[in-house]
Amino acid sequence: EILGHQGHYDEAVQETRGVLSVGSLPRDLKAKGICQLGDLVAASPAHDYKQAMEDHLAAIKLADPLSIALP
Repeated sequence: EILGHQGHYDEAVQETRGVLSVGSLPRDLKAKGICQLGDLVAASPAHDYKQAMEDHLAAIKLADPLSIALP
């Protein structure tokens, strides 16, 4: 996230994808990471809004069952 704020979008995306590749990552953190990817690709100079929307929707789909499980 910090790399993105500094304008280092490619590096930020690479780091985020690296964290997301961890197999044992909890579902909530994975959803947060996918959402972060969406934020990064939307804010980057390329402004890939289509990919950002796909990432955000994937994060919502991943996190949705967690909202139902809460008391």
